Order: sequence, then C-alpha cells, then structure tokens
Amino acid sequence: MNELRKSSFSLCKASELQEGERRKFVVNGNDVLLVKVDGRILAVEPMCTHDGTDMSRGKFDSVSGVIECQKHFARFDVRTGTPLTGPFGADADTQPPLRLYRIRIEDDQVLLEANQEWGAI
Repeated sequence: MNELRKSSFSLCKASELQEGERRKFVVNGNDVLLVKVDGRILAVEPMCTHDGTDMSRGKFDSVSGVIECQKHFARFDVRTGTPLTGPFGADADTQPPLRLYRIRIEDDQVLLEANQEWGAI
C-alpha cells in the first residue's frame, strides 16, 4: 500500500510574525529559519556555509536583511541567500549561498513546501 506524502508542513500563522522577527523550526530533521523582512516572510536554512554553525541566534539586521554567523562573522542576505562576506571578513566568493526554502501562505498559515529544489523534506 502506498503511503501519501505530505505536500507541505504548517509552521505558524503568518499574522503572528512581526517585522524583523525570526523563528526557528525543525521539520523532519531540517532546520528552517523564518524571518520577516520588508513585509515578506522568508525561509532559510540557518547553517553557516563555512562550518555549519547554527546562525539562528546570530546578529540579524531586519532593515538590511543581513544575518551574521556568531562564530566566524560570515554575513548573508536572507532575501537571496547571497554571502556578503566570508569568515573573518574574507571575500564573499569564498562562501556558498545559504539554502532558501520554498514556502507559501494559505489562510494565514505559513506552509513549507515538502518538495524543495534539492529534494524532499
């Protein structure tokens, strides 16, 4: 018998997230950080691409959308995943981008898509 796979996972109510707020969730072993920037809710994997440090508690500038790794100070734009600086101020091109998650909002629920570009969650 085939088991039906979920097409998405409900994370929270969109109306509960305030501008500049961030919330971390774990979905099937995957860390997901929701942030609200410029009125948009975005989802990124909060792991520094330098060494895997959890950046969910790192410095976050809600105006610029920049999150900083608290361990080696690499900086990323959460809107695009683009690295802005590498560890200890190294060139950004030394870093791969942050992984972005596809989400959608339906009936005030933030839904994480089960099928992402790199595979299923």
